[in-house]
Amino acid sequence: MSNIIKGTSITLTRGDTLRVKINILLDGEEYTPSSGDSIRFALKHPIMNSKKTAYKDTEPLLIKQIPYDTLILQLDPADTKAL
Repeated sequence: MSNIIKGTSITLTRGDTLRVKINILLDGEEYTPSSGDSIRFALKHPIMNSKKTAYKDTEPLLIKQIPYDTLILQLDPADTKAL
C-alpha cells in the first residue's frame, strides 16, 4: 500500500485502501466530537486560478462520512476506482 499525507493533500495509489485517524482542532485545541456532530471528508479536483496563486473551489468528486466515535477515514478501492 502506497500513500502520502502532507498537510491536506493525500496521494493514494488507485486500488489501495487508506485508513487514517483524523485529528480535529478548534482554535488550536483538540476537539472531541459527540453524537450530534457530522464529520465529512470531501475530495476535490485541484484547479489553480488564472494567476496560479490560489486554488479555485470545485464540486467534490467524493464525499465520505467519518464516524464521530472512531474518527477513522477509510478510502476503499471502490471509492477511488472511477477517479
